[in-house]
Amino acid sequence: MSGRHNHHRKKKKSRSHSAAPESTEKVLCQEHPDNEREDDMKQANNNPSIVKSPHWLWLATPIAISLFALGAYVTQAYYTRKAMRVDQRGWISVPFPNSWPTENGEIFAITAMVNSGKTPARITQIDTLATVFKKGEDVPIGDFSVGHPHDRIHTPTVIFPTAPAPLRQPISEYGLHSKTPINADDTLRKDISNGDRFILFFGKVAYNDVFGVEHFTQFCTGNGEGISSEVLIKCLAYNDIDSNEE
Repeated sequence: MSGRHNHHRKKKKSRSHSAAPESTEKVLCQEHPDNEREDDMKQANNNPSIVKSPHWLWLATPIAISLFALGAYVTQAYYTRKAMRVDQRGWISVPFPNSWPTENGEIFAITAMVNSGKTPARITQIDTLATVFKKGEDVPIGDFSVGHPHDRIHTPTVIFPTAPAPLRQPISEYGLHSKTPINADDTLRKDISNGDRFILFFGKVAYNDVFGVEHFTQFCTGNGEGISSEVLIKCLAYNDIDSNEE
């Protein structure tokens, strides 16, 4: 009896030892079914692009960011400089005369060139015309070409923001000899009052700001009942300034 029991016990122990590899094999099969994981690792090793990016991509990214930042800085500096020039430049204007005084039988258009900017402006050329037209007469506003008499001043003049420059223009006959002054007599006053004739004063001032940029100011005004709506529209439209920034 004892021998049989011992024999059975030995067999049970041997079976327990043989079962250990079986359980280990089953665990390995669960972790690596059909060796699929090993195949994926082999494919990853055979294809390096899946594991890591090319070296040029690591270099291109910071370079692209640096170029973008540089472009933004240059753009901001450009617009800042433009805004500074607009804010600091000189602005020349010519106010309309409030009256047309007479002296020694002559009539004048008297005004002043005003610099409303923050820096001086250098006047390079002034074209002006102050004359008398008949009602219904064709008025060449702003035409300073050959054959259209006018006064031209080339003398450079610097106008500071706090010092207006007087502009005194005698009203002259419109013709080949535009320097001939018009007499401010009773006939002229009566014609202007009745609307038979009217005074027109217009011109163009060319100047440079302290940054060397060229600018211009155009002005036009008149006096008298004889100014038609068509002439008035042309006169108002002629008032203009440039838009130069560079």
